[in-house]
Amino acid sequence: MKTRVAPSPTGQFHLGTLRTALLNYLMARANGGQFILRIDDTDQERNKQEWIDYIYDQMNQFGLDYDLTFKQSERLDRYKEVAEKIGTKTDNGYELDMGEYKMVILRNNGFPTYNFCSILDDYDYDITHIIRGVDHISNLDKQKRIWDEICKIEGEKTFPEVIHAGLLFEGNKKLSKRDPESSLLMYRREGFLPEGLLNYLALLGWSFGDDIEFFSMKEMADNFEISRVSANPARFDIKKCTAINADWIRKLSVQELANRMEKQLIEVGVLPNSPSKEQKDLLLAATPLVHERLETLSQVPGMLSFLFVEEKDFVVDHEDAKKSLTHDILPALEASVKIIKELPEFKTEKLHDELNRVLVTEMGLKARIVFTALRVAVTGRRVSPPLFESMEIMGREKVISRIEKHLKK
Repeated sequence: MKTRVAPSPTGQFHLGTLRTALLNYLMARANGGQFILRIDDTDQERNKQEWIDYIYDQMNQFGLDYDLTFKQSERLDRYKEVAEKIGTKTDNGYELDMGEYKMVILRNNGFPTYNFCSILDDYDYDITHIIRGVDHISNLDKQKRIWDEICKIEGEKTFPEVIHAGLLFEGNKKLSKRDPESSLLMYRREGFLPEGLLNYLALLGWSFGDDIEFFSMKEMADNFEISRVSANPARFDIKKCTAINADWIRKLSVQELANRMEKQLIEVGVLPNSPSKEQKDLLLAATPLVHERLETLSQVPGMLSFLFVEEKDFVVDHEDAKKSLTHDILPALEASVKIIKELPEFKTEKLHDELNRVLVTEMGLKARIVFTALRVAVTGRRVSPPLFESMEIMGREKVISRIEKHLKK
């Protein structure tokens, strides 16, 4: 078995192309076959090298390893050779007589038309199976007729088995590659894991069976069956995609999640390109605090940037400070500083027990109010990882410094 995916470098590699690549990849791997990446770069006016590089980058990012890759622009001599054999030279280039009509197959500029070069590639590379979108059904008859003409000259071969998968929709609207929601760059910026996005895309147009919705690439390949590919429209649901991504984040080990969060924090400038050992250790210590809370990695900077910001640059959210760091909370902050300074051990359990004993039991303050105030003072936000655990990994000196800033105002 040989399958292929054939993206064109005329724009971003998008969700629809990724799903097509995934399904063809799974079909090849499930049957011990080969998976080929073909770059359809014959549109010289719209092709860009950056998009070619991006295609290779995304295939690698998503672990879709291919056995062979080539660009159509490398095969112009082959297209010309066959076009001259099966076509007739006209003012428009080489044309093929299809009976009731004549689809130029090679233009005067030496570049082939889509149906011709696509079919000749499949013929030369012995492609046996193709999964593609139902929008290509209209090309099927022309492609079969071109195939027959090639076979008359080059020798008989069996036309590939073509399976058409349903198109991706968002609501009632077809998801176009021009829509921001289809851009893989967007999902990368939003911090979706490759595993999570592939897992969800596999569900759109293919059934694992037994209502199973969470599975790895290996599990997909081990269980892939062509008969389960559906031609029905597939509805892309960002909430469902996000939920599956959150499941994948929870599946990662603490160390692996820390590594991926590090990349995210570097991308947004929270961490330098080469984080120090101290920064890496701090991030690893903080990872368990957010492991169960994350849905995408884009949430990491908002949750953890307070740990890495320089003290001179630390800023408390204005609205959160207005609601929580009120004048009447100052006695509680003063008491908190005294407790924290006198603690023999600066540990989570001790922090919780002593602060709770003095502030809530002895001073009669409401835990929700006083600890929210402490959270805002220390992390800069009302929503953050667990307070006492965060304080422990920040260290006594930094915690005291941040609380005292508000006592001086």
